[in-house]
Amino acid sequence: MGETGERGPTGPAGPMGADGISSGSHSGSRLKIRSYVAEDGSRLDLGVFDSALETPCHFGVAADGVTRCLPTAPAYVGYLDPGCTKPMAVSFKACDGDAPKYAIQQLSDDACSEPYDYFRVGAPIAAPDAYFSAGPSTCQQNAVSSKAVFFDLGVKAQLEDFEAATIELQ
Repeated sequence: MGETGERGPTGPAGPMGADGISSGSHSGSRLKIRSYVAEDGSRLDLGVFDSALETPCHFGVAADGVTRCLPTAPAYVGYLDPGCTKPMAVSFKACDGDAPKYAIQQLSDDACSEPYDYFRVGAPIAAPDAYFSAGPSTCQQNAVSSKAVFFDLGVKAQLEDFEAATIELQ
């Protein structure tokens, strides 16, 4: 065998995976991969979009113990009264102008706890002078930011509405 010569030029990139995504991720019939696609063809996955619920979602363990694609909720449940008995949804003005579709309410005082209730967000309402937030054992007043927007709180979502998933090793 002879001496090893100089290294040749790098070859062309191999073929992309399913749906043109090389990460192994691919869209299904309901959950769609959201990606940035640059003019040069490069792609960066942003996350998942639930096409049935028309909202971005992320995988997490729901309150029922099932891994689901849960709405990436930019709103949370707040209250119009100091007794925390008149619920509404609070969000902050989004750069894209889209109103949130879901509001979340944490079910535990434990900041590391995942379980939340999810509620549909209703029509916009006038900004109150103050609003309140509650945990399972607290109700505290919050100052109203000029960037805060308020909505009626809709019906509680059923966890079965969110697509279930399993973890798979390849």
